[in-house]
Amino acid sequence: MRRVFPAATVLALVSTIAVADMYQNMSNVTNPVVSGIKSIPPGSILPDPGAWGSSYSGYNANLEDPTGAGGNRFILNIQGGAEMTTTTGPGYERAGLLIQTYTRDPSSGARNLDMVGLDTRGRVMTPNMQGRAWGLFSSGRVDAGSDGYALAAEMSLENFAALDQPNHDTTTSKYIMHLMPAGTQNVTGGIYFGEAAGSAARLHCGLCIKAAAIGTAPNDRAIWVGTPGSPEYFAVSRDGTVKAAGIVLPVMLGSCSGAAPGTLWNNAGVVNVCP
Repeated sequence: MRRVFPAATVLALVSTIAVADMYQNMSNVTNPVVSGIKSIPPGSILPDPGAWGSSYSGYNANLEDPTGAGGNRFILNIQGGAEMTTTTGPGYERAGLLIQTYTRDPSSGARNLDMVGLDTRGRVMTPNMQGRAWGLFSSGRVDAGSDGYALAAEMSLENFAALDQPNHDTTTSKYIMHLMPAGTQNVTGGIYFGEAAGSAARLHCGLCIKAAAIGTAPNDRAIWVGTPGSPEYFAVSRDGTVKAAGIVLPVMLGSCSGAAPGTLWNNAGVVNVCP
């Protein structure tokens, strides 16, 4: 007679097998955290065993293409969408993945206790001398036959702190994006505008700064180059005033009508000086 096991028994058995498999797969990991399930298939390696060992769960896979068959390979793939719904009611967000983290653990001095919502890393490993790696790739798309507002990426920093901090490199400075070269060699650039291979699409504006997004305090700048605590080397204010090496250049106008002598103005793309 076939014996039927209760669902709870089956679940416990599956969990026991999974945990046993976890321990077997983690045998080469130093000081693993054992409260989660991890998988390391045969032939795979860990780029960062330290990070793996301090993780509660993880997926590892060998994404090489030994036969040269080609085709994309993903360790984790999340797909979803929304079909047409009612046109009434409040708006809301839909997301493929939502990650929320918090910290009440203060940093002090040289002891930084950083909380990161999402940490993504790309790496070219030795001895690969022609590698290509992306720490993060984000893409938006508008299909043919459709249209709308689209962003490849959006970042926001909500600041409800008691202090409005305009100074750089302080323990209370706040930046929506922080670009920082690291390593033993210089990095080619911080921001690079390129074109997609085979695409005729171009940018109408490379670096677009809305004046209303820039503060109105005397030292607020749309663009700033300098050393914190020292006079700026180059700066552009929200009204277009340019300051270079301590010299303030007049605001560039559309014509010389009513402008003081020496004022710069743009004549069909050519900068002229008002007489």
